[in-house]
Amino acid sequence: MEFYKILWDDSDENDIVVKVDDKYNALSELLNSGNDICDWDNNIILNYSLDDGTVLTDFLANDMGWYIVSEKVRKIIVDLNLYKEIQLLPIILRNNDNNHMVNYWILNIKIIIDAFDLKNSDYKRIKMGSDYVYIIRKYCLIKDKVKGYNCIKVFQNKTPTFFSELLVKKFLENSVSGIEFRKVVLT
Repeated sequence: MEFYKILWDDSDENDIVVKVDDKYNALSELLNSGNDICDWDNNIILNYSLDDGTVLTDFLANDMGWYIVSEKVRKIIVDLNLYKEIQLLPIILRNNDNNHMVNYWILNIKIIIDAFDLKNSDYKRIKMGSDYVYIIRKYCLIKDKVKGYNCIKVFQNKTPTFFSELLVKKFLENSVSGIEFRKVVLT
């Protein structure tokens, strides 16, 4: 069993970067909650411009850090029956230049567990107001706590997402674009 931290692949300067309208800022809190989102608006439209890139990748970079994914990624998640771990929230991407529209999905990661191995990770904990922020140089996850999952976030730092070896293998087999994978240590 192996796990990987997912990272945006920013190696191609032609990849489209979506700038999310400020009216959707509140969605970030919902997407970090680990809960199903039941009252999702199926008519959300996110706009992009060809000035911001020309290539629609399978994982689209965006200014909110959301996982905005293509039909190819949606199909992999459906084929693996990962509904208990990932909720697929439909959106429409619209090209501002020619009004072309395409269906994409936002991944709502529902598994948030206390699997971060503080003792073996290399990190700094910084107090910001009443909260702490973790700056992590090397991730270690507790093997027994991630066992049986394919997609997780950890309590101490909900920003990074970790995928299982199975999910990464499927993404690589299907040439999913827009992300990279960094193997993490399991203890």
